Amino acid sequence: MRNLLADIWMRLRAGLTAVWVFVPIALIALLLAGYTWWWQQVADGVRSSAGQFQIDQRAQGREALWDDLDVSGFPYRVEAQFDAPRITAPDRGFAWDGKSVVLDVQPLRPRHIGLNFQGHQHLLYAKDGRLIEGGADATKALVSIVAGPSGAEEVGLAIEGLSGQGDWDARHIELVVQNATATARLADEVVDAATPPIALTATLNNIALRGDLALPLGPTITLVDLQARFKFPGTPAEGASTTLLAAWRATHTPIEILNFNLDWGGVTLVARGELKLDALARPEGRLQLKIGNHRRLLEVLIAEGWINPEAQTGIAAALNTLAFMSGDPERRVDVAVRFVDGSAYLEFFGLVPIRVGQVGPLFGPIQH
Repeated sequence: MRNLLADIWMRLRAGLTAVWVFVPIALIALLLAGYTWWWQQVADGVRSSAGQFQIDQRAQGREALWDDLDVSGFPYRVEAQFDAPRITAPDRGFAWDGKSVVLDVQPLRPRHIGLNFQGHQHLLYAKDGRLIEGGADATKALVSIVAGPSGAEEVGLAIEGLSGQGDWDARHIELVVQNATATARLADEVVDAATPPIALTATLNNIALRGDLALPLGPTITLVDLQARFKFPGTPAEGASTTLLAAWRATHTPIEILNFNLDWGGVTLVARGELKLDALARPEGRLQLKIGNHRRLLEVLIAEGWINPEAQTGIAAALNTLAFMSGDPERRVDVAVRFVDGSAYLEFFGLVPIRVGQVGPLFGPIQH
């Protein structure tokens, strides 16, 4: 009897051991099958969305075409490569075509979408008497999007080795950018859904602009770095004349410049403050500035006619005094500039501001 019980126990234990070994294997197989099914669902969704996009564009009198669509990337991502994509939107005066674009979706993070522009990209804009046409190539040109319930919550841009050239209203322009990154995202505290706050960051390194244009501080900009916040309509109105600038202006709110750094032609500038456009599209607000090589900047501002002749001597003397007293090893000066009623004023130590000159409208009237 004792041997029989021992034998039964051994057999039972062996069976339990086999079960415990089989269960994890079965679970892993089930998870793999489930993931494969989910990957296929995401891939089918991408194909379906591409087809629906074509239908939606056709309904608006536009055209979205490509020569071939290939979906791959299993198991890590869904990669949809559109060969020779082209979009034509006559109502917007816009046309674009490129060598290829790869849409990248991670099945486990379906809200995160990437667009990788590969090869030569060509753009044409012809509307309201304006003609812009150009092409560009880049080592890397990636747009990343984080989707939300009612639209994009974050849009990012990463560029490396960009070179392009084109014509802007009969002026030929050539552009080279070593690298650039930018991100625009909804701020965490969204109180008013109609005009949610947008947090913007952008950094551009080693920008060269040449062609039929003369830049006041030379053709090469070493650094542009910006952190800012502004309000933007959550659902801007449709229409051929609608632009990002017009949509922001319609909110009548300022851009809050948290930090701005510029290194251009031997002049450095750090700025913070708030700016908006008044009813005549003139700048309005106040900026606190730290300027390096102010003499060079002053020369340019005088040469461009941006400083009244009667104010030139007083402004130069004040800036030179600030540089001498600053104690900064680079002789950088701290000064504030205020824009009021179409005029710019420099403020020194809380003394009576010095009027720099008149500031005209930067853009045309607001489009309603």
